[in-house]
Amino acid sequence: MHGALVQVLREPEVKARIEEQGCDIQASDPETCRRFVAAEIERWGQVIRDNGIRADS
Repeated sequence: MHGALVQVLREPEVKARIEEQGCDIQASDPETCRRFVAAEIERWGQVIRDNGIRADS
């Protein structure tokens, strides 16, 4: 799946369409992605805890 995703993201029309929506394309390997997501969960989780943010129900 990773290889197919990288291949698609290299297609100029796909890349242009994604960038038009304001996104940056970073096709990294699965382990780098896993570490990034884990770090983001920790970072934003801390922001939520520090500010007492709660989801409305």
